[in-house]
Amino acid sequence: SEFHGDYSTLMVVYFGHNSVIRGCTARGNLGRTTMGYGGWGCHETVFENNYAEDMRAACNIDSLGNRNVTFRGNTFVRCSEVGILVNVSGGQYTNELKKLRMPDAGTLRDVSYRTMDGLFIYNNLVTMNPGAPFGAIQVQKDGLDNVWVHDNVLRSVDGNGTDLRAIGINGKTSNVVVRNNVCDPGMYCELTSKRVLYSGNTDLAGAPMFDRYHKRTLDACEKP
Repeated sequence: SEFHGDYSTLMVVYFGHNSVIRGCTARGNLGRTTMGYGGWGCHETVFENNYAEDMRAACNIDSLGNRNVTFRGNTFVRCSEVGILVNVSGGQYTNELKKLRMPDAGTLRDVSYRTMDGLFIYNNLVTMNPGAPFGAIQVQKDGLDNVWVHDNVLRSVDGNGTDLRAIGINGKTSNVVVRNNVCDPGMYCELTSKRVLYSGNTDLAGAPMFDRYHKRTLDACEKP
């Protein structure tokens, strides 16, 4: 419950299959690269109803080898750089690891690093410290497919969301839905992909979230 690392992640799912991290608490000291939760090569993995505070990143999932990863019902507060981070190009499989033997069927399945299919982020509360350079929800690099980010509450610690990013979807992505998220006034989205279905995202004053990358407010559903 008291995590004072400087370069490490407290709870990690490494090549996890059908794994669940639920109901855990991670308290950091804003160390240089402290992260509460994380994973690499996760398949059918759920992070649910967890709490983290005073972390550089509350949660970081690396590599494109992930499949069907879910973040739901988590509370991550006072994040210094980023809240929920999915850095899909972090690391690549060696030739020996491009196929994994699935324990249920005993067969080999391709888990090459060029795609990530299935990412679901919803019903989370994330608060960011002033000056945080990345999003409360930050999904980045190329290769994502089937991504849902919806019904999250994304806030600033002091209630002043000016120049804080609420949601970042960066890179070449497919089948992305960003819907019904709420942020503090002044926070913004950065959606560099054109293939995003965007609807119902507002700040707490009821104004549409601003997409800084395209320099527009998106208050209506746009087709990918």
